[in-house]
Amino acid sequence: MSRSKRQILTDFEIEKILGKPIKFDFKSKTTLGSTSFFLKKLESPTENTKLKENSKCSFQKYEHGILLKAYLSSSIENIPIRFDSIAKLIVIKGNETVNPSWYSPMSWLLKLGFPLRKARYFRLHLSEYHIDLMTLIIQSEEFLLEMIASGYMFESQLKFFQSIISTETLSIVYS
Repeated sequence: MSRSKRQILTDFEIEKILGKPIKFDFKSKTTLGSTSFFLKKLESPTENTKLKENSKCSFQKYEHGILLKAYLSSSIENIPIRFDSIAKLIVIKGNETVNPSWYSPMSWLLKLGFPLRKARYFRLHLSEYHIDLMTLIIQSEEFLLEMIASGYMFESQLKFFQSIISTETLSIVYS
């Protein structure tokens, strides 16, 4: 969707492109949006956007796509992305470093069989567990986006994108 620099998408135009926003369902308790990402790279031969590097971005789920909301200073940019225009979506998990002390509650919980995802919050020192940033790459017909977020959010973001993107389009990389 090419737009001039001065045009701003209205709610009506967004609904025309993506359909209605998904409403929260108390029975299924699915997520409606993503956590915050920081934009690191944007390649777009056709689109003329005001998106800048290090813009804070989040996604909102719609019937026929997702809405990328980018915030930088006081400006907000909305970019609609239809599901059928996404060629590839890659989620890359950051490297994990697990080095608990023998007297650490994290070590005890791991020995008792607790999952690392829960036990990592019971460390005594910051050096016992560390995860690098996760990377999200979205390649569509119109642009290529590369974003980063906290590695602690990997599982929740993977679940969010698995619920909306087909398995042929979604790639998961564990590093």
